[in-house]
Amino acid sequence: MGQPLAIVLLQLTMGGFASLAAVPSRFVGDWFHRLTGLLYIGVYSGATALAWNALGPDVGLSAWSLALGALMLAYVGCSWFGAQVFARWVAVVTIPVGLALSWNLAAILGRQYGVAGVRLAILAVHSALSAAALGLAMTSMLFGHWYLSAPGLSTEPLRRLCYAMAGAVVGASVLVVLAVRLSWSTLVSFGMDTLDSFGGVFLWARLLIGVCAVGVAVGFVVFCIREGSTQAATGFLYLVVVFMLMGELLGRFLLGQTRLTM
Repeated sequence: MGQPLAIVLLQLTMGGFASLAAVPSRFVGDWFHRLTGLLYIGVYSGATALAWNALGPDVGLSAWSLALGALMLAYVGCSWFGAQVFARWVAVVTIPVGLALSWNLAAILGRQYGVAGVRLAILAVHSALSAAALGLAMTSMLFGHWYLSAPGLSTEPLRRLCYAMAGAVVGASVLVVLAVRLSWSTLVSFGMDTLDSFGGVFLWARLLIGVCAVGVAVGFVVFCIREGSTQAATGFLYLVVVFMLMGELLGRFLLGQTRLTM
């Protein structure tokens, strides 16, 4: 369980930290960036330690994870000392570094489970899109709470975050369906096309929770944002985060058991 949890938490913090670049401090002030940055650093530190222990020594993993950690520290330092312009640029730089770390993780998993070719490409792209979707959902959820203390805030930053999240969710879901389609004959041979097998329960749970339930919750978020109901949107964002975490954990489990890249 350590490896799937570490990878999913790394995805969450990579995407979440990069998404802070889409929340200008002029809308929310400095404290949102300071507190959210500290939260992500705490989760990222634990996830990195867990990943190093679960995945074993790897030069790429160590280098990219340390680089991303240094950028996170730089971001929080800039936020605390009032250099928000520099902090925002640091958040932007975390995007390519996070992508490099995400692809490195996909390469490690590919070597570990014998995934190559088209399936490895699907795994790499899906990992990046999942990181973006998870991170955007988490930052959107945290940002939504800011409207409780400042109800007059513009909804434009939250709208941008939620629309970007919806796009990433759609992309990740399409890749999950594609992965199942490519591996369907193998899944049928293992009896995973029905709920009669242990693997089938996990597969259909992955599809129902990580694709269908997430899609419905995201739809409600977009609807609430269009109606200007930030608090209702925040409530549905809780569901998005929970369903996505469950779906990604199930996907990492299925990768280890069936080599299914979803």
